[in-house]
Amino acid sequence: MSFYIYRSSAGSGKTFTLAKTYLTLSLSGEQPDYYRHILAITFTNKATAEMRERILETLRVLSEGNNNPLTIEVQKELDIDEATLRQRANDMHENILAHHDYLAILTIDAFVHRLVRPFARELGIAQGFEIELEEKRVLQDAVDRVFDSAERDPLCGEFLFRYILDSLEDDKGWNVKKSVLDFAGHLLKEDAADAIKSLRNLSLPHYSEIINWLRKWKSEFETSMEERAKNLIQTCEENGIREDYLDGKSTVFKVIKKIGDVQIETLYGQASLRKYAEKPNWTKKSCPKDMVALVEDFTANARTLFLELLQQQNLYLLRIQLLKSIYAQGLLSEINRHVQRIREERNILLISDLHRRIGQLHQQSDANHIYEMTGLRFQHVLIDEFQDTSTLQWNNLKPLVINALSDGHDALVVGDAKQAIYRWRNGNARQFVHLHSDAGSRIIHESAKVVPLSTNYRSLPEIVGFNNELFALLTNDKSDTLTGNTYKDLQQTSHRNGTGFIEVFIPSVDNLQKEEKCNIHASYTVSTIQQLLLDGYLPGDIAVICRKSNQISWIAEALKKENIEINSDEALLLFNSHHVQTVYHLMMHLAYPGDAYFQKTLLVLCATASQKEDAVPELVMYKFDKQGKALRDALQKIGVTLPEFSPSNFNLHALYLQCVTALNLQKNYDNWLLEFENIVLDYQEKKGHVLKDFLT
Repeated sequence: MSFYIYRSSAGSGKTFTLAKTYLTLSLSGEQPDYYRHILAITFTNKATAEMRERILETLRVLSEGNNNPLTIEVQKELDIDEATLRQRANDMHENILAHHDYLAILTIDAFVHRLVRPFARELGIAQGFEIELEEKRVLQDAVDRVFDSAERDPLCGEFLFRYILDSLEDDKGWNVKKSVLDFAGHLLKEDAADAIKSLRNLSLPHYSEIINWLRKWKSEFETSMEERAKNLIQTCEENGIREDYLDGKSTVFKVIKKIGDVQIETLYGQASLRKYAEKPNWTKKSCPKDMVALVEDFTANARTLFLELLQQQNLYLLRIQLLKSIYAQGLLSEINRHVQRIREERNILLISDLHRRIGQLHQQSDANHIYEMTGLRFQHVLIDEFQDTSTLQWNNLKPLVINALSDGHDALVVGDAKQAIYRWRNGNARQFVHLHSDAGSRIIHESAKVVPLSTNYRSLPEIVGFNNELFALLTNDKSDTLTGNTYKDLQQTSHRNGTGFIEVFIPSVDNLQKEEKCNIHASYTVSTIQQLLLDGYLPGDIAVICRKSNQISWIAEALKKENIEINSDEALLLFNSHHVQTVYHLMMHLAYPGDAYFQKTLLVLCATASQKEDAVPELVMYKFDKQGKALRDALQKIGVTLPEFSPSNFNLHALYLQCVTALNLQKNYDNWLLEFENIVLDYQEKKGHVLKDFLT
């Protein structure tokens, strides 16, 4: 028996290896239904469907006596004659078609779903419960309820609006509901379960009290520091204490001035504060004797101030950070409250709840007994995409693997630890990297065989060679053992003919503004694409990948200016344009004037566009009304006058132009606004002038 741990990379034949192992095990004997004893775990419905289809298709090909790369490998592994293999494949194929439910190629969620029913009572689950596999659907409903509440509850509205403001400032995109929904995903994270549980004890009024207390503490602390710093400066002016009397000259006074200007957070990141707090004597030898006593008294008071600041550093920074994040925490708590209510109303359990409850059941009962009670007796366990397996999920699957190994059978996992670094689906990179030395299971440790998949079937040699050098460089960082172990033993060879080319361009942009940085990257991208087209590559051969969606718009704008056609989601590109976002939300407000969400989002977008973000905290306190009067008053403060709108008498295109004019965008009329205008004109020509229909 062996526990094979296949370490893969993109293009290394991971799925091929999994399918080959499944078929080799299934066809290793005369039993046409031996596949019933094999559990193959995947992580998406799509991967499950593809795996099932691949198994059935390969069996069909084998039964017909035909060959493909997979069938050749299976026959080589089994070392049996072609006629025997053909008969076994045919029998297994027919058996699966007749008993398809026994083909245990499942997502881990579907497997848990099967497992939990017989243990509903032990798990404390109410009768008649339903399992919600699509957890995001529940989150979406909860987020919708929060947005509805924001219209009626001013406190909920304030927390939501503050989050909207922070999202826009952090370039998280215009689609605020999507941003909130993505943020709500924290409620499903396995490693956040304990923290999420504590959220139930705090309501928005509690958070509001905490915010008021933190603001009061911050204000009192900063006011005290500010007054003492200004007193020191006044002492210098009144007593004629000059910079050149002190060691460090202007540096000391710069520190004091920053305290007086309440730039404390910035100051904590500089070495000068600690340097002078710990330095006992600042007086220069050249200081006039009649000034020495005054200077020493001044430095003693300044040092006391500096030392007190340093003593409060951790507390101050912690509370500042808490103030920055507490609106998001409060919003998450409110979403969680609605999630709990939805679960009770619908008598549902989220699939993530089941993973946790089964984990608890394992702690209370013998794991083998649990699986026996369900009739799930597997002799082989194959787990795909192991890097996406969470710690809890692995603990729930591990008894099956241990049982298979204990009975002398093989088990297998395959995955790419590099992907787990991004923590998709609660994946744990460290768990995969150290799986072969699992201290909690002797049999796993003793039977583990790590097998790197060292052939790349997808990339050309130059690309593979570059990755080999990069991975080797990453493993040399002795301070980061996780990264080193993740990229260890991943040297590959390319299976393809040709060469390939790779270039790394890192411009010096550290001291440039955001717009200047984007222009440099866009310009380089455009010139590179132009050269590739001249070299004979087709547009379809070229892909541009960006880290953030707003960068896509920047690159796309530069390409359009050079008449280079792009193939992308036009709506995505359009609505990453801040100008288009603002016009769209103004039109949404005109269509739904009483909607507080559109009112507040429009206000933030307009303030950002007019570079008057500082006005937003004050404007957010407006009590938005269904007639939109408060919004009009707030917008007028930042120079925006809304157009009049009458649903019974208007032209869609004319309204669009009025919105552009009202937002002062005529001078900045870019390609994205032009594209949006074309969409308006096209819709008007084909479907008419109904604003709400156009917006939906």
